[in-house]
Amino acid sequence: MFCNPGEGHEKGLVENLVGYARRNFMVPVPEVSSFDELNKLLQQRCLKYIDKHRVRGRDMSVKDAFALEQKALLALPVKRYDACKIAEARVDYFSTVRFETNSYSVPVKWAGKQVSIKASGLEVKIYYRGEEISSHSRYYQKYKTIYRLEHYLPLIEQRPRSVFHARPVKEANLPEQIYAYVRQLPNPEKAMVKLLRLMVDHGLESVMAAVKDAQDKQHYSIDIIEFKLGSRKKLPPLSVMGPDVNPVDMTTYDQLLLGGAYS
Repeated sequence: MFCNPGEGHEKGLVENLVGYARRNFMVPVPEVSSFDELNKLLQQRCLKYIDKHRVRGRDMSVKDAFALEQKALLALPVKRYDACKIAEARVDYFSTVRFETNSYSVPVKWAGKQVSIKASGLEVKIYYRGEEISSHSRYYQKYKTIYRLEHYLPLIEQRPRSVFHARPVKEANLPEQIYAYVRQLPNPEKAMVKLLRLMVDHGLESVMAAVKDAQDKQHYSIDIIEFKLGSRKKLPPLSVMGPDVNPVDMTTYDQLLLGGAYS
């Protein structure tokens, strides 16, 4: 769906093809669980169109015409075209970067730094001097702030009393079972901070399973949670081989035993 150079009148043809694709490939609206699944579905429908469709008034099918045209096409560039918007911004006091109308978090150590933003249709990546420091799924609602809990954890660990009031924690939508367990511990703030660190290191599902097991057994201790998570790790096999040990010939001892039995 491209125009030839200097042929602006072909723009209508491109728009018509977009409309054809929308009416024929997107009606009814596909029911998918991810953009990857949607892209695969659209690719299948496009290939089916190429294979079977014949443009009215043309002698050749789309498939045959494309095979003929393909011989004259240039090779694809070595480096894939990066279809994204690029912008510069400064990380604010809240360790977030504004892109269009939304703000995206970065690790707190980059607060105040000038960064680069690369935003594709599905993802927003943030770089500092060429190093990727943060990535988020692109958000299309307006005037929202998107946090990642691990970006703020070093600061929360320094100020544990702020943990229940910090917006990144509140907006993480943690299960109520986590808060119920922490309230039973002697120092809820510090316990919550340690539990957050375990979530970042081991994942929410693993921590939830350990918390549920501890609650069922009336074990209220962060050390118990750490032990349960650590015990689930499978240690890798040792790569160092031990010495070769030749089996001992026990037939001589058998003869002694037999001799002692008949003496």
